[in-house]
Amino acid sequence: MSESRVQLYLECRNLDALCEELTEHGFKFEQPPTDLDSLWTEARLRDPDGHQLRLYRDDGNRLNPPWRIN
Repeated sequence: MSESRVQLYLECRNLDALCEELTEHGFKFEQPPTDLDSLWTEARLRDPDGHQLRLYRDDGNRLNPPWRIN
């Protein structure tokens, strides 16, 4: 299978609880919930076709990052 370039971002308010529940149901994460330099928390896994799914929580920083220039 060739490397897929599709990345689907899904915002999740209860990211940690969701990832825990998905793990209990057998989902395998490539990256567990991780705090990123962008001020997001992101977890990564793949769907059955190999597309990357990124589950994230941004705590309002996606639209209003602290470095935003008004």
